[in-house]
Parts: sequence; C-alpha cells; structure tokens
Amino acid sequence: MRSGWGAGGDAAGQRYVERISASKLTALGLTDLIATSREEYLEKALALAQNPTRRRELRNNLRSIMARSPLCDGTGWRRRWKPHTRPCGNAISQRLMANPES
Repeated sequence: MRSGWGAGGDAAGQRYVERISASKLTALGLTDLIATSREEYLEKALALAQNPTRRRELRNNLRSIMARSPLCDGTGWRRRWKPHTRPCGNAISQRLMANPES
C-alpha cells in the first residue's frame, strides 16, 4: 500500500491532510512553504527556523493575508458556486415531480 510524501507521483501528497494543506497554502499565496517530500519538508522547516524575519512577517501578517484570501471570501464563493447548484436543484425538482411517491 502506497502512502506518504508524493506517493503515486502526486506533488501535493496522497493523504488528505497533505492535499488540503497545499490547497490552503496556495490560496494564501504561500506556495513556497509547500513541500513535496519529507526531505523538502525538513529543508523548508530548517530554513524557516533559521529566518526570524520571515517568521515575524508570517506571525504579524497571517491574519490579514487570510482575511484577504479566497478562503474568507464567502460572497465570492457563493457567486462562483451558485450557477453550479441550480442544475442540481432543477434535476432534484424534476425527479420529485416525476415520482411524487419517492
């Protein structure tokens, strides 16, 4: 069974936590923090540990970065997804009207 960093050639990883972390870092514009292997993770962690200026910037700005990101844009999300939900709702309504007993 394959598991772990980049198994199967997936750059973001096979595990949900790896993929969701990469997705969130991408939405925040912090793709330089995404690691695709255990070795790369250790390199990035060490580089960040040795860079107090970068850590301070992240600590001081992460809330505002997050607030301006697509992750916190509920209105934009709703606007992008609404066209996709309408066909689903129509299909469900048609099915219910065709089979009122179900």
